[in-house]
Amino acid sequence: MLCMRKRLKYFSMILMIGMLFFQLMFIPYTYASAAGYDPANSTSKIDAVLVLDSSNSMNYSDTKKISIEAVKMFIDMCSVKGDKVGIIAYNDSIIGERQLMEIKDAQDKQSLKDVASRFPRKGSTDIGLAMKKAVEMLDKNGSSSHKPMIILLSDGVTDLKKSERTIEQSQADKKEALQISEYKGYPIYTIGLNADGSVDQGELRSISESTKAKSFVTDTAENLPQILSEIFADHLNLKIVSPGYFNSTGDFIDIKISIPDSNVVEANISLLSQNPLEVKLFDNEGNEKNMSADNIKYTVSDKYSMIKILSPKQGDWLLKVKGISGDQIKVNLIFNYDIDIAMELTPNSSLKVGDHIDISTYIASGGQRLTDSQLYQSSTGMLIIKNLKDGSQEEINLKNEGEHFSGTYSFADMGEYELRTRIETPSFLKESQ
Repeated sequence: MLCMRKRLKYFSMILMIGMLFFQLMFIPYTYASAAGYDPANSTSKIDAVLVLDSSNSMNYSDTKKISIEAVKMFIDMCSVKGDKVGIIAYNDSIIGERQLMEIKDAQDKQSLKDVASRFPRKGSTDIGLAMKKAVEMLDKNGSSSHKPMIILLSDGVTDLKKSERTIEQSQADKKEALQISEYKGYPIYTIGLNADGSVDQGELRSISESTKAKSFVTDTAENLPQILSEIFADHLNLKIVSPGYFNSTGDFIDIKISIPDSNVVEANISLLSQNPLEVKLFDNEGNEKNMSADNIKYTVSDKYSMIKILSPKQGDWLLKVKGISGDQIKVNLIFNYDIDIAMELTPNSSLKVGDHIDISTYIASGGQRLTDSQLYQSSTGMLIIKNLKDGSQEEINLKNEGEHFSGTYSFADMGEYELRTRIETPSFLKESQ
C-alpha cells in the first residue's frame, strides 16, 4: 500500500510538472520581444562563402569562365552595405581564400571580384576539402544575426589521381561538412558547370538537397541571372518578379518596373543580352534618374548588367533598354525587404486538451509594427503547428484583418508543440521564429 502511494505521488508530480511546462510554453508571447532577438539586426543580411573550383578540369567544363561571372554577379546582387562575403578557391588544396568581409561600399565589392578573378586553373579536384573549409569559415567569422549560406561552383567531380590526398580523406571531409551544415543550417547551393558534358549532376544535387538548398547546372552565361536570382530569392524568402524576355529592335524598349510598396529596401534589376545595352531609368513621377546617383548602383559586365535602386519610391517606374536589333533581352527583378514577421499568442489562464489559443501575426521593421494596409491587400497568412514528438506538421489559413492576420487553434492532444506564422505577398514570403 505504501509503495502504491509513493507511485501515485510520483506520478502526480510528473503530471503537475508536465502541465506547468505546457502552460509556460504558451504564456502571452510576442516574437519581436523574444529573448535574444535584436530588432536592429535585420534577418535580410547574409553571410555567403563562394567556393570556386580552380582545378584543371574547369578548363574543359567551364571554358568561358562562367563561374567567375557567377561570383561577380552574386557580389553585385548583395546589399550595398552589411552583407558579408568570403571566397575560397581550391583544387586538391586550398589555393586561395578571402575571409568573410563585410561589404561597406563599391570598392569592397570590386575587391572581392578581383580576388575571384586571379586564380589559375590547375591540379586535381578535392570538393570535400573545399566544403569543410567553407563550413569552418562560417563557423569562425559568421554573424549570428545574418543568414549563412555556401555557393559551390564546380563540375562536381572529385579527382585525386595526382594528389597526396585520398578519396577516403575527401569523402570524410565532405561527410563532416554536410553534418555540420545540416545541424547549423548552412544551405549549400551548387552550380554545376557543364561545357564538356562531364558534370556530376547527381553528386551536386545530393550535396544541396541534404542541406535543403537548390542545385543548378549550366553551360552558358545566359542562365546566370535566373540561377543567381533563384538562389538569392530562395535564401532570403523573396520572390522573382520577371517582366520577361524582350526582342530588341535597335530602338529603346519600354519596360515597366512596379515597386509594390514603401518597404522595399533594394530593387535589383538584372539584364542579360548577347551585346552591351544602353539603359535609361525614370522614377514613378517620370523623372529620369542619373545612373551614377547615390541611390542608383549600375554595374556592367561582359555577360550581364545590374541596376540596384536603393529605397525606391512606391509606384510604376520605367526602364528604357536599347540593344542591337535581333538580340533577346532577359529581365529579372527581385525586391529586398528589411522586415520580419512578428507573432503573438494569447492563451486562457490554463491550457488543457480542447482549449484554444488566439494568434495574431503582422509585418514589422526595426521592431516596429508596419500598418501599411496596401502591404496586406494581396497577402496571405498561415499558422504552422509542428508536433515535436513525431515531427508531424499542420497548416491553417489565417484571416486577413487589413493590418494583421488572426486566427485560433485548439489542441487535440497533450504534447509539446512549435508554432510559427508565415506571411506571403507577391514579392516575398517570410516566416516568424
